[in-house]
This record gives sequence, C-alpha cells and structure tokens, in this order.
Amino acid sequence: MTGGRRKGRRGQLRQDKALLEALSQVLSEQEMQRVLGGALLEMDQAGRRRLIKRLGKDTGAALQQVLEPEPGHKQQRPGKDKIRQGWKRLWGEWNDCVFESSSEDGRYVIQDEHWEPPYFDSMSLAADLEPIAARMRELIPRVVDEELDPEFSFSGAIEEADAEIGSGLSEWIDDPEGCGFGQQVTTCLLEWEWRVGQRAGRDPFEIVDSICNLDSSLRRAGLDGEAIARFVRALGEPEQQVILKGIAEHQHTDPWATVLREPRSGWFALHQELARRLDTDQFLASCRANITQDWELALPPVKDLLGRKAFDEAQSLVEEAVTALLQLSPGETWDPRQGLLIQHWSQQHWMESKTTRVQLLKAWRRVAAGLGQEDLACALELQAELVTKWEDWDAALKAFRKAEGSACAAVCSRLFSDWCERVSVATVGRVDGWVLGLADAAHRGDTALFHEAVRGWLGQVESTPDDLKRSRRSLETLTMMVGGSRLKQAAPALWRLISDRPEKKGKLAESLRQWIKRLRGHDLFPEVLGLWKRNAASLVPDPAQTRGSHYGDCADWLAVVHDLDRQAYTLILRDWSERHRRRRNLWEAIKQRRLPVEVTP
Repeated sequence: MTGGRRKGRRGQLRQDKALLEALSQVLSEQEMQRVLGGALLEMDQAGRRRLIKRLGKDTGAALQQVLEPEPGHKQQRPGKDKIRQGWKRLWGEWNDCVFESSSEDGRYVIQDEHWEPPYFDSMSLAADLEPIAARMRELIPRVVDEELDPEFSFSGAIEEADAEIGSGLSEWIDDPEGCGFGQQVTTCLLEWEWRVGQRAGRDPFEIVDSICNLDSSLRRAGLDGEAIARFVRALGEPEQQVILKGIAEHQHTDPWATVLREPRSGWFALHQELARRLDTDQFLASCRANITQDWELALPPVKDLLGRKAFDEAQSLVEEAVTALLQLSPGETWDPRQGLLIQHWSQQHWMESKTTRVQLLKAWRRVAAGLGQEDLACALELQAELVTKWEDWDAALKAFRKAEGSACAAVCSRLFSDWCERVSVATVGRVDGWVLGLADAAHRGDTALFHEAVRGWLGQVESTPDDLKRSRRSLETLTMMVGGSRLKQAAPALWRLISDRPEKKGKLAESLRQWIKRLRGHDLFPEVLGLWKRNAASLVPDPAQTRGSHYGDCADWLAVVHDLDRQAYTLILRDWSERHRRRRNLWEAIKQRRLPVEVTP
C-alpha cells in the first residue's frame, strides 16, 4: 500500500470514528442498529460496492457475502475479525478459570464441612475448561490457516496455565484428585500443534515428540492419554509408522526412556498400540521389559513362545508375571499345588478383570504340560476354573471331581480345603464348622455327614458363652438358611432382628441355599431353634454397658427372650427393675416393643 493510500485509509477511519461518536451521543444501541440496517437496505448496488471497497479486503469480503450472497450459499462464513474476536473472548474465559484456581476464596477451593480442611477441586476446574476448549476447536482451522494469531503458542498457553493453576493457594490446601487437562483441551492442543507443525514442515514424530516433552514437563496438570491415542489412531498408517520409528530411535533418551518404563501411562499405551499393529518384535520386547510393573504384559510374549514351543523360556516369563501379580518378595515363590490363587492375600480384594488371571493360569498350564509336569498342569487347570467359578458350588465341585479323576488327587485335597475356607470366610466372616461341613457333604453327596457336622458345631458353639458370642453371626446365617418362613412363625422377634441384617446375595449365597435344601438342612431347624431358646438370655446386652442411653439393642434381644423363654424373660425383667429402674429410656424402648414390664411374683 502506497503512502497516499495509507493516508486515505487513516482519514476514512477518522471520519468513521467521528461519525460513530456523534451518533452514540444522540442514539441508543438499538437505534444505532436500526440506522445501520436501514442504511444498508436503502443503498443501491453502486453504493454497497463503494462501501465494501471502503471497508477493506477482509471486512468488505465478510459484508459482501451478506449483502450479495452467492446462489445456494445459505450459511455465511464469519469474517476474520469476527473469528479473532471469538478466539480472544474464549481465551478470556480460559484465563478467568485459571486465575480463579489461584484464589483461596474462589469456587475451586471447597470445604465440605466447617470442621474439615478445605481442598482444591481440580476436577471442577478441568470440567470448566472442557467446554471452552470445545468451542476453541471450531475456530482452530481458521485461526491457524489464516494466521489470525501468528504469535500465539498453544503449548505456551498450556505451560502458563500449569504454572498458574493453584499457585496462590496455601501449601496445606490439598488436591486429592490431582489436576489434569481433559480430552477437549488435549485434543485442542494436538490439532493446533499438528496444523502448525505441518505448515512448518515438521514430520509426525517431531510433533508428537514435542507434545510428549510438554506433557513430561508439566508440574500439576497432565494431558489426557486417551485423547492422544485417539488422535494418533486417526492418522494414516504412514504417519503412524514415522511416529513408531521415532519412538524406537529415542527410547533410551528422555522423555521417552521414562514414559516407556511406566506401563500405566498414556504414552506407553500409545506405543504399545502402534507396535502391536506395526512392529510385533518391538511390541513383544516392550512387553518383556515391563512385566515386573504390569504382570499382564507377560501374556503376549508367553503366547508367542507357546506357539513356538519354547516352554523353558515361557516358564521364566510366567514366573516373572506371577511374582508381580502376587507381589512376592525376592526369592519367594508360589506353588499352585499348595494353595489357591483366590486365597492368596494379594488377590482377596482385586478389582480388575478376572479374565487375564485365567489367561495367565491357562498359559502356565500349557507350559507345565509341555514340560511334562502333569501334577502342576492339573493344579493349574483347577486354579483357572476356580478364579471365576469359586462362588458357584456346582461348577466348583464339578471342577474338583474332574481333577480328582486325574493323577493329582493329593493336590486336589489340599486345594479343596483351601476352597472350603474361602467360602466359609466369604459367608460368615470366619472359618466355621457348619460351612465346612456343608461343603464337604456337598462334595460327597452325603446328607448325614452335613447333619452330623452341624450338630457337632452347635455343641461346640454352646460350650461357653464366649464361643456363642463369637459365632453369633454364623449362627444367624445358618438360622435364616435352615429356618426360612418357619422362623418367622416360631420366633417372630428373632426373625425381625436377624432378617434385618444385610441379606446374603449373589451366586455364593444362592449355592449355599441350594445345597442346604438338597441335603435336607431344613430338618435341622428344631435343633438350631433349641440352641436359641437355651441361650437367648445370655445374648441380651447389659444396659449398663450401653453408651448414650440408646437401648434399642437391649430391648430387641429382650423381645427375643420373651418369645423363646418366658421364665428367663421374667428373671431379666426382675433384675432390671432393681438395677436399672432409673433408666427411663430403657423402659421406654421396652414399651415400644409392646413387651410386658410388670414383674410377676
């Protein structure tokens, strides 16, 4: 643009500004809009074209598509200044959220109760940034391709946000969740850097490498690994090949040397996904190198070795995986012939899928069979069945009978004892005689054996008051299972009390009920009820030991005694009327159960 044209343009701008200032002094915003619309509509074609020329290339082009739309073009394309304005506004919203995170009085510092310490709610911050980033994504192609913000760096914005988040908070304000940028923010960053990188001639690995370096340098807010994997997954295979090759070439230098030793990281998952499809040798090598940190990584290389009948090498990897799975100490081993996997302390409360454990055990069984270790192979086949079926008694017992028919009867006996203990603890919280007896009788199909075991257990439980109290939960479970509806009729107060306990549900409870029915356990109900009648009085809590004047439990058990042993009820009432006559809340609780409070002579 020549000097004369620049001066002309500046003169026009001064005239426009002066006119707008004058109009703003006498017209409202609504009137200004009416004037603008009216002026444009009243112009002839020549006047509109002079106006478009006067406004300059970008603004003029935006106005022209409104005043002179092309046929078939219903959607109008925002002008460059409109995009710049929207881009700037979104970053203003972003900065407001980040700035708010540094204020102890801001909305991201939460105190649930006045006596609890406040904490930083980074999850809410991440959630607030997501819709902002989603709107940014719509603008990124225009902003980058048309260079509407040439000095901007998305990586720089992420670094600044990471440094700013929570920076003004006291050290004692905790961040229990840990901060992380969500999928929209991470995808925004990726799309920006990819477009900018391509314009600059950078190859795919260079772009991904810069993102990995950025993620590794962030202090508080990491990137979303799944968003990164999804982005790379959507690329073409040639680009993915370049990325995988670059990772392989840089695997011994940071940040790749670090992230490739962290199997739970998104970058490790990305590498594994690419290598699995594009470079099997690299994939298997990565799996082998990280078994100690994630035992499931042993499965692919073990499968490969089994396919090549390399049993010795496969056994070494299996042992390494088992050590990691069971968190064994150096030199410690686990023998599947000596105890069940489901009984090992490290497996008692696992939350992950059971499928991979079954896969490991089955792979180990194939290794043992290939090495001629018949008893070990038999034990491992049984172990694999019980990982998922131990609560289903029919399936578990079927697996034991099948294993006993092979050459490992002694192994089966040990594992059966382990299984009995597991179902007992899962049922009543301890290893108890009647559950063990039920399991043994179910295995043998022997009704008399079960009845004998229950009677022996009842006698043991009744031998001392302490034994009875320790076994009360187990006794309650047995009573509900053998009593059924008869308990409600014979001892309504006891039924109300123990039926309020959390009901046993699921496959294990269903199996117990089925086998009690098959082994005629309901015939034992009179004997079980007899134990309650003889001992209910000893289970009534002492009001003197009750805290806070809450006597509901005392009254509930007194109601049980009233149903089962009226003489004992009278003796307790007489004793309480002397020792606890001033405990008004106690007597009120007894009256609420509609129990007699008059002591008979």
